[in-house]
Amino acid sequence: MSYVNCQLDTVTKLNDSVYRIVMTPQENVEYKPGQYLKLGVKDKEIPFSITSSPNVKNIEIHVGGCKVTKAIPDAVAHLMKHKDVKAKIGLGNAYFKQSGRPVILFAAGTGFGYIKSIITHLQELDYQKDVYLYWGVRSAEDFYEYDQLCAWAQENTQVNFIPVVKEDHESWEGRTGSLVDNILCDFDDFSEFDIYLAGRFDLMPSTRAAFIDKGACLEHMYSDAFDYI
Repeated sequence: MSYVNCQLDTVTKLNDSVYRIVMTPQENVEYKPGQYLKLGVKDKEIPFSITSSPNVKNIEIHVGGCKVTKAIPDAVAHLMKHKDVKAKIGLGNAYFKQSGRPVILFAAGTGFGYIKSIITHLQELDYQKDVYLYWGVRSAEDFYEYDQLCAWAQENTQVNFIPVVKEDHESWEGRTGSLVDNILCDFDDFSEFDIYLAGRFDLMPSTRAAFIDKGACLEHMYSDAFDYI
């Protein structure tokens, strides 16, 4: 796949460690919700999930940095300095499949970037099947689009947003603990669902196995990590 030249539009800091990057391709591009791109940064190609809908001209990505040091990630620093970037756009096979089945969206940490494109697409489709969005983070401050997701769930009776915080804290009144354990406790059988997963690649083998043990069909489970495990 060849590179596409893109112009940087905005860089927005969403919390202590996550940045929203919006850029405009300088030619027409096509991609599907749930696909990713590779930014050409210096002599490297860095993959990022595309968080925007294919139906808009601009492309949005979320870039995570170090929460402890709060250092600006290399990709963000490069974009802020050069304003122009080259990208390979529309990669990956874990894109949304419009099967008409109920959907489970599994987002661990900044894996939410992958899920957001699918969420936006479902909103545009006015999807009528049940959608269960689980987003797990370490602390409640990491929910950088919490209010938007709550509003979406309130406006759509078939949408269920279940935020899970790993570290229990007195200021958080919602669910806590393991994201996987929370989902497994909510369902007896996953055989009727399409399941989309994003998170650390090293956790995906055990996560996939846990879903399959409760009836999930491998052909209806989607994650970019599956190409590497």
